[in-house]
Amino acid sequence: MAQVISTGKSAQQLISAGAQTTNQGIPVGQIYEDGVRRYRWAHHSAKSKRGAPLLKNALAKSAIVISANKSWTSVGAGQGFGNTIGDHVLNIHSCVSLTGSRFQGGFLIIKGSGWNTSCAGVYEIDTYQSGQNAKTTKLFLKDGINGALGVNPLVARGLIVPNPYYGLTQNDGTDFISGNFHGPSILAGVTTCSSTASGYQLIQTRGPGLVHNTKTGVIAAGEAIAVVGSQFSTIVSSVPAIGRALTAPGGKTTYFTADLFIE
Repeated sequence: MAQVISTGKSAQQLISAGAQTTNQGIPVGQIYEDGVRRYRWAHHSAKSKRGAPLLKNALAKSAIVISANKSWTSVGAGQGFGNTIGDHVLNIHSCVSLTGSRFQGGFLIIKGSGWNTSCAGVYEIDTYQSGQNAKTTKLFLKDGINGALGVNPLVARGLIVPNPYYGLTQNDGTDFISGNFHGPSILAGVTTCSSTASGYQLIQTRGPGLVHNTKTGVIAAGEAIAVVGSQFSTIVSSVPAIGRALTAPGGKTTYFTADLFIE
């Protein structure tokens, strides 16, 4: 998981710089905090206003399912099927090619079955390489696998999940996730600057911040707020609170301050 580490730039420097076209060498999902406020370095897939809520999918609708027609090998001392506990590198044959940056910092979920449930677990992806014609994808994991994959790797099913802070949207209108995996769209954070295209920026997840009101109606100071669709709103049934209004918005398309507690 992303840790609070020094990347050579402060949160305020990144906010002042605005949206960037490259990741600036900062891992997507990286945490910045000052003891009260918390931010994450994120990639947004389209233009957005400052103070807008960005959504992510619980598992990500672009996740890749590794099913019975895929073969696994782990790469370590044995150089073959099964191999050893603690391997950090896995080969997945006949897998969809992993392109771009969305899977870096994502997760490999192995669902063991039968006699090799010891390899089951959730493993963070450090980086990856896709082979020619998507014949082989090589995953480099941050931590070694819990158990050997076994001489019959087809009994181990899995899912490759993108980085949850990559490809964020204001509202994609769907909560469907590919395959048999489903989950609601959830809030990732609030933008700290406006952008005219896709790119990278800090999003705020905790503490006092500026949010953009697009809803007609009254949000009173001190009232709990939620995100309904793509708008900040007062609490409605079954939608969790993500903050509390510190000031009341002056009307539609105006800004107000809120104490966020998204994470």
